[in-house]
Amino acid sequence: MSKHTPGPWTLPHFADDSVDCNCLYILADGYAGAICVVNVDNGLPISEGGNDCPPLEEAIANAYLLHAAPDLLDACRCHYDDGMDGNILREASESLRCLGGPYERMAAKLEEKANAEDAAIAKAEGKDGAG
Repeated sequence: MSKHTPGPWTLPHFADDSVDCNCLYILADGYAGAICVVNVDNGLPISEGGNDCPPLEEAIANAYLLHAAPDLLDACRCHYDDGMDGNILREASESLRCLGGPYERMAAKLEEKANAEDAAIAKAEGKDGAG
């Protein structure tokens, strides 16, 4: 899979009360077109042309999540950026485990977080086998 469009990604106008526009597009610098669209329920039944999309409140939450996606991925990757072999959280977990006793629980939590970050990065990079 190729690299994603670099951030920052804009928040769609429909999710921003300070903008008098209801467009559904998430944009990025360097592109005139949208990199994705967040759909919102149009309030009609399917039989009358309804779109069966998330209601406004949920669509706004989706928009904020997509808007933050590049930053969230960078935050996960930052634990690999200081030249250590593997995730810094995993390295810290192993050190705490050596201390034993009350540090075992903390070590387990750090290991959980490292595993969650690894899974999120793999998913974002298309390496989780879902595609």
